Amino acid sequence: MITLGQNKSLVSTLNVTITALNHSLAGRDDILVTTSYGFQSALLFFLMQEAGVNAEYLYISSALAQGGIEQHRELINDIFQLEVDVVNRDDWLETQLRGRDFLDVAPSDRMRICSELKRKPLLEYAQQKKSRIWVTGIRRDQTDKRNSVKFVNGTDMEMIKIAPIFNWGGEEVDKILKYCNLPVNRMYADLCKMNASGECGLHNL
Repeated sequence: MITLGQNKSLVSTLNVTITALNHSLAGRDDILVTTSYGFQSALLFFLMQEAGVNAEYLYISSALAQGGIEQHRELINDIFQLEVDVVNRDDWLETQLRGRDFLDVAPSDRMRICSELKRKPLLEYAQQKKSRIWVTGIRRDQTDKRNSVKFVNGTDMEMIKIAPIFNWGGEEVDKILKYCNLPVNRMYADLCKMNASGECGLHNL
C-alpha cells in the first residue's frame, strides 16, 4: 500500500515530468508519440494529456509483439479518446521469415528484421506528418544501452527524441500506474527483445 509520504513523492515526480513536457512541447504541431500497448504504455498517454500537449500517435503492429495488446488498446482508447494510427507489418514480416519461426532465425538476422520492422515505418510516418519531435517511454533502467538516456536525446532520423520518464525506476513506475489508476498490460511480450541487449530494434542507442 502507498503511504501518504510516498504519495507526496509520486505527485512531485508526476508534476515535474508534466511541467517539463508542457514547457518543452506545448504549442508545437510536429510531435509524434509511439506506443507498444505494452506494460507501461498508459503512462505516456496520461502524461501527454496532463501536460496539454497535442501529438500524432503511432502503433507499429506485428506478430512479434504478443500478450493482451488488443484488450489494452481498447482500454487506453476508451480512457484517453485519442486517435492512434496503426501500421501493420505482418505481411512484410512474412516475406522476411519465409515460413521460418522467428526464434530459429540467426541472431544477426533477427536484429536486422526487428530494426527494419519498426524503424522504416516510423521514419516514413514522421516524414509524412512532418514530425520533428518523437516522444517515447524508454527508461534508463530497462537495458544497459539505455543507461545514458536523457530527457532530450538526438537520433539518426532527423528527430529529437524526448523520453519523459527516462529516470523513473521500475518500482516507481508500478506505484505511479497504481496511484493514477491506469491500466497495466502485464502479459505483453516482444520477441524482438529476446536478445543479449534486450533492445527491440527501434531505438538506435
